[in-house]
Amino acid sequence: MSYRKFGMACFLGAAVLASDMVYADENDQANKDWHVTVSGKLWANSWNGWTSAGNNGTNSVVASNTPFIGGVTARYKDFFVSGNYSPSTNYDFSSFTGQGTYSRKEMDLNVGYYLVPQVALAAGYKEVDMTYSAFSTWKYKFAIVGINGVSRINDTRAFMYGNGGFGVGTVSSTYAPFAGYGAGNPTYESIEAGFGYSITNNLVGTIGYKYQQISLSFANWAAKARDITTGYMFGLAYTF
Repeated sequence: MSYRKFGMACFLGAAVLASDMVYADENDQANKDWHVTVSGKLWANSWNGWTSAGNNGTNSVVASNTPFIGGVTARYKDFFVSGNYSPSTNYDFSSFTGQGTYSRKEMDLNVGYYLVPQVALAAGYKEVDMTYSAFSTWKYKFAIVGINGVSRINDTRAFMYGNGGFGVGTVSSTYAPFAGYGAGNPTYESIEAGFGYSITNNLVGTIGYKYQQISLSFANWAAKARDITTGYMFGLAYTF
């Protein structure tokens, strides 16, 4: 069983750069130029808002949920295009004084190229929308670059995977005082690593852990505002 068999759907996607690897039979998918992969993931994460920010030091609130991430990848030989979307998901911060139920949704679109069957590079667009109230929405847009890798575990159907991404972008908000904050250009960082197993020739399951951070500078604030989401990622991917 070769690395190329695992590479049918090794793509960089959601939130940012999702990792889905599919084993394909040498006489079937491995000999085709075109492949399409559909994937679904559940990210059991914690949303830590505005970590280490503000005039008086740390201002951090945390809530948890498990958003769904759907993805599609089209690959032609060593080139691919992938897109991922996570619909609006609510997080309950009401246990913190003055907080309520907030929501966020994410999407990304990437193009990439396999340097070798085990490693791919990608570049694309990432958007994160956060809603704190009817009068306070924040929209982040990033240009992203990333890398994705996979390594088979001995001569088995199991493998390890990892991916990372970095981006710079812009932020806009409907919050009235936002214009006076002097917000700097936000940055995006993401890293994910885990294990997977080829259940059939076309179906793969993965489990991993993902760390995602958006950093933003405000005028007269003691430190950068850092919006962090972290948690376990569970996924399935099927390649046609």
